[in-house]
Amino acid sequence: MKFKILYLKSFIIGIIIFTLIISIFVIPSLIKEGIAFYSKNIIISFFVGIYLSIIPFLYSNIQVIKIINNISKNILFSEDTIKSLNKIKKSSFVFCVIYIFLFPIFYYLGEIDDAPGMILLGFIIILSSIFIYILMSVLIDELKNKL
Repeated sequence: MKFKILYLKSFIIGIIIFTLIISIFVIPSLIKEGIAFYSKNIIISFFVGIYLSIIPFLYSNIQVIKIINNISKNILFSEDTIKSLNKIKKSSFVFCVIYIFLFPIFYYLGEIDDAPGMILLGFIIILSSIFIYILMSVLIDELKNKL
C-alpha cells in the first residue's frame, strides 16, 4: 500500500513539475510562433486564458496530494477530505468557465486553419471539467453520508 501511495504522490508531483516546465519554457515559444501566423490580440488572449487555467489545475493537483496523504493516514472519511474535494470541485468550475470564454478562440483558430480538431479539443476540455465537477459533487455527497 505504501508503494502505491508513494507512486501516486510522485505521479501527481511529476504532473505539477511537467505543467510548470511547459508553462515556463514551451508556451512562450508557442506565443512567438502564433503571433507570426495569427492576429496578435487573438494569440495573446488565448495564451492568457491558458495561463489562467494552469492556476486551478495546479491547485486541484495539490488538493489531490492532500487527499492521498489522508488515505495514507487512514482518515479518508473526514472533513478535511470533504474540504479538499470541495476545492477540487470549485477549481474544475473555474477551469470550465475559463475554457468556455476561450471556446470562441478555439472555434476561430479551427476555422482559420480548417482544423475541426481544435473545436473538438475545446469541447473535450469543457466537458471533462464538467464531468469532474459532477464527480466531485457525487463524492462529496457520498462522503457526507458516510460521516
